[in-house]
Amino acid sequence: MSTGALQPGVAAAADSSATPQGGAAAAAPATFWTRLDAGLDRVSDHLNPILVKETRQALRSRQFVLWFLLLLAACWLVTIGGVAWMGPGVQYAAGGGLMFMCYYCVLAFAVVIVVPYAAFRSLSSEQEENTRDVLMVSALRPSQIINGKLGGAVLQIGVYLSALSPCLAFTYLLRGIDLRTILLLPVFAVA
Repeated sequence: MSTGALQPGVAAAADSSATPQGGAAAAAPATFWTRLDAGLDRVSDHLNPILVKETRQALRSRQFVLWFLLLLAACWLVTIGGVAWMGPGVQYAAGGGLMFMCYYCVLAFAVVIVVPYAAFRSLSSEQEENTRDVLMVSALRPSQIINGKLGGAVLQIGVYLSALSPCLAFTYLLRGIDLRTILLLPVFAVA
């Protein structure tokens, strides 16, 4: 006696997965997300291994999470403080320039202080943990190691910039600043 005979729901489920020809179950159609995941797996095999390691290590660190949350809190304070300072005049006053300057200072702090310090800590941790010698002996060229470390820092800048970009766009709605300035000044901060 089979277990399917004792449990009618199991037998019905087993019968519904079989094909009409009595073969194995049909493969589930590939969704967009499964195709994207497979594509990203193929691409990641060709990326710089140091870049992948640095990105994973940096984005999972407590230091990054702390600075990212502080950046978001600073943006929130600038938003609430700026709108409260403008008061009822926020509807018709041109306060976008001042708000943009405050957001730009928050972004500049992250780009000029936080990211270089994180890159410095990444390089110094290689020496502290004695993994620098392993990197030098590996098949990677020194340029690949440096490009991977710098690429990790650039990705952190991209994360900070993408978190701040809605706030920068918000300043355009407050009038007093043109779209060209909003688009070019963050590029200058990163460059």
